[in-house]
Amino acid sequence: MLTPELAVKYAPELVGVALILIYLLNAYFGAQKNKEIATNWIRVLGEPDNVLARNFAVHGSMSSDSDKELWWKESNTSYKCYASGRRYCTGAMITLNLKPRQDMLFELWHMLVPQQDTLTFDVFLGEGGMPLQSVLALGQPKAVRALLRDEGVLGQGRRLGDFAKPMQVARERVPGGWPNDKLAVAAEAPSLLYDILNAEPAIAKGFVQGCRWLRSGVASSEVAQGSNPAGPRVTFELALPPVEKADEISMLLSCVLLLVDLLGSYKPSAEMKKRAADLRASLQQEAAKKGSQDRQEQLAQKRMEKLEAERAKARAAGPLALAKFDEKHQAKMRNREMRKRTMRVG
Repeated sequence: MLTPELAVKYAPELVGVALILIYLLNAYFGAQKNKEIATNWIRVLGEPDNVLARNFAVHGSMSSDSDKELWWKESNTSYKCYASGRRYCTGAMITLNLKPRQDMLFELWHMLVPQQDTLTFDVFLGEGGMPLQSVLALGQPKAVRALLRDEGVLGQGRRLGDFAKPMQVARERVPGGWPNDKLAVAAEAPSLLYDILNAEPAIAKGFVQGCRWLRSGVASSEVAQGSNPAGPRVTFELALPPVEKADEISMLLSCVLLLVDLLGSYKPSAEMKKRAADLRASLQQEAAKKGSQDRQEQLAQKRMEKLEAERAKARAAGPLALAKFDEKHQAKMRNREMRKRTMRVG
């Protein structure tokens, strides 16, 4: 029997056991909660009349048991479903990214920094799936600004912001208007955006209606080197609401697929193609120039390090050796400067 005296004596041990028990219970119930959320969304999105079945010939887990298992579980926080068999794309991937509810430390941190469950919809455009080389981004203003600055999206020092620039969408040029304060847009070719939104007003209407769930969306002919699969893609990230609002998410996914259709069937003018090609050529030249400057700076740094090492060696040998080294170095610099002047005169 635990008496007050024993409780005081073994208080640290009892607190430790209680914390371990709480951690284990949180791990179990957190994992169960994620499983419940994933199961509900898998059931809704996998229904015969939902967006996947209506738009793709095949969707499943890319395994021999795909008839039995439509989605596959990567972890307690990640569930995926692959789809294929649609024009203008080679395939698509839906990923449920859930909070790590099984991790008590993360749960405590999320009380200070709230985090949402999200759904990522990647559509991999096939050859000819994006006739115009272009970059288009939209979403919550903060998310769009972060996308344009992030070098990790494209890699190799490139950013989406090198191609797409923030713009104010003219409300009178979009059927039903556009809430610039809620949905920011960055476009390489603004005319492409207006052509798409006017060709299919349901896209603008759907994005506006579902803007509270729409975090960010990117349609880009530029992708990170080594991406698998390679080629242009359309990627949208949505906040995951309660499953009762699944219709709003299905509406947004349908708008994304309409966007894919219009990008694939778009007929760019010769001038639009020329501007896109000129921009990429200019960026490539800048990258080559920057690379050359970086190499020159690295060589100069190595020369300075070598010079400092030789000077330190001469200094250790004594004042006469150091004076002789400095005299030799100054003579070498004078000769180099004279050669430069001779070359300029010639």
